[in-house]
Amino acid sequence: MSRRGRPRRKREFKLYATLHCGDQIRDQLQTATSIVSPGVDGVMEVSLDRAARFALYVLVDSFLFESVSIRDALLQFVNIIFRLGITDDDRNILKKLKQRLPITRDSNTGLEDWIDQSRRPSWFSRLVSLRNRTTHRLPLRLPEQYQWHDDGKSPPSWRGQVAIESAAGNYEPLESFIESTEQEVADLLRVSLGRLGAFLVK
Repeated sequence: MSRRGRPRRKREFKLYATLHCGDQIRDQLQTATSIVSPGVDGVMEVSLDRAARFALYVLVDSFLFESVSIRDALLQFVNIIFRLGITDDDRNILKKLKQRLPITRDSNTGLEDWIDQSRRPSWFSRLVSLRNRTTHRLPLRLPEQYQWHDDGKSPPSWRGQVAIESAAGNYEPLESFIESTEQEVADLLRVSLGRLGAFLVK
């Protein structure tokens, strides 16, 4: 395999890895939430698969890591196609890429939304913050919000719905967070590659 083909495959791998983690999270949510059922003498009984709950934390960590890493794979792709000469393991690739390409607040290379904080979408800034928090400090809080469940087939019960701390003091359902992140990161990558292609042919 040529060196030129690796960045493209890495970029695609990171996107597919993100989508794969998202699918695993959706599958895991059913077993990682607790079920509260009426017990004897009116005492509520709570059942929770703790191993499944732990696995959910691992999967969320992986999802955050892979989704943010799409940016790193994109930078390596740009490094190769522009022949910038930055080594694959250079930890300052972001800084050097800014120095070697005409990227400014007003430029339109397709990379600005990924690397310029003034143009970075709010959802991506939040995603990076969540990734940094769970990687360098503490696991994210994934509390449960309970809903009454009665499908007419099984005994009615309270079923937990997992939420994620998406911003300071704010929570949203984990499943909708995963779905919106998948859509937004794929859309941004598609738009950025289109702008990058137009920039290349100038």
